[in-house]
This record gives sequence, C-alpha cells and structure tokens, in this order.
Amino acid sequence: MLRFTQLSRHSASQIRQYATKSKTTNLTSKARVPTVENVLPDGTIFITRLALSTPESSKAAPLLHKKPQAASKKLGESEIAEIRKLRAENPSQWTRKALAERFGCSEFFISIVSGKKQAGVSQVGETVTETGYRKKLIHDNRVKRRAMW
Repeated sequence: MLRFTQLSRHSASQIRQYATKSKTTNLTSKARVPTVENVLPDGTIFITRLALSTPESSKAAPLLHKKPQAASKKLGESEIAEIRKLRAENPSQWTRKALAERFGCSEFFISIVSGKKQAGVSQVGETVTETGYRKKLIHDNRVKRRAMW
C-alpha cells in the first residue's frame, strides 16, 4: 500500500513538472550586444545597451537600395505619341523596359500609355489573333493531325 502511494505521487509530480515547464528561452543567457550597468541610488541596476556601429562606420556601409527614386518625369503629348508609335512599330525591340529607360519613366506608365497589347509574333512565327498563340498552336496541330488521317 505504501509503495502505491509513493509511486502515484512520483508520477503526478513528473506530469505536473512537465505541464508547467516554461516555453520561454533561457533567460540566464547574457545579452549579445555590449552593455553598461549603472547602479542607481535606490540600489537597482540600470542596464544600457551600447550602439553596435558608429556614425563613421554607418556612412561607409553600402546602400540598401541601388539608387534613390527620382521624382517621376512629366511627359508631354509628343513624347506619349512617340512611345505609342515606337511600341506599335516594333514591340519586340521597344519593350516596356527599353521605353521606360529611354523616356525616364516607369514600366507601368509605359503599359498604361501604350494601350492594349499589340499583336505580337508567337513562337511559331505567325501573328497572334484575338485567341492567343497557344490556342492558335493547338488549332494548327489539330488541323495537321486531321490531314494525316
């Protein structure tokens, strides 16, 4: 009888310890940044973190962004007309990126100004109609298979 009570107490204490175990990290570890401890007049310790970098080292660090974005350039009607003309003449040469670099504006603005996508050249070499090059390719393959019957 005595053994049973000792055994049940032991099991219960193990369960209780497991259930109340803290999920936090080890709080006894030291800070990884340099600190200064000051003792205040009432006896408490005030801990101050020191800066990891100096102003001189932060000036020498590389920039996070490649270049600061300049104010967007206002394009006139003649430039917008030229964008539309270049894009319509040869969309494979005058891509949105190329036009944006030439006129100093964003690719998004070029896509808005140039309007709907122009009919480009598909991978097969035929012009894309309203359906798109994939549907056109599937249709052409189907016609070829029927001809081979």
